[in-house]
Amino acid sequence: MKVQGAEGKIELGRRLRIAHVITRLINGGADENTVHSCNWAAQRGHDVVLLHGETVQPEIIAKVDPRVELIGVPGLTRSISPVSDLRALLALTRRFRALNADIVHTHTSKAGILGRLAAWAAGVPAIVHGVHIVPFVNV
Repeated sequence: MKVQGAEGKIELGRRLRIAHVITRLINGGADENTVHSCNWAAQRGHDVVLLHGETVQPEIIAKVDPRVELIGVPGLTRSISPVSDLRALLALTRRFRALNADIVHTHTSKAGILGRLAAWAAGVPAIVHGVHIVPFVNV
């Protein structure tokens, strides 16, 4: 079975190279969900990379399956900074090209914007964004 992506096709039923991107790895809902998604895919035999920003808590790192490759992204921070954001965008684009990722799955606002732009620029066939919370809704 083939799935039409943004730039090409992905053949299902084979080992996929999946890159997840998140701004921070802290003890929070989006972070926990992302780690579970990465672990699930790795446990099923896929190559999984988790690209993360500069803010990291050891407790969440300890929950990552050893088969998931962790990669820090210079400049990927929660705050808006044109210089840091450009640095992160370029780093992500280079990394996606080097990985030859089949799927890029972004999480959180900043990682979602920069990660999707970088994946598009790198020609990644399938780009997905996971919405974990709508920030303007009082929950």
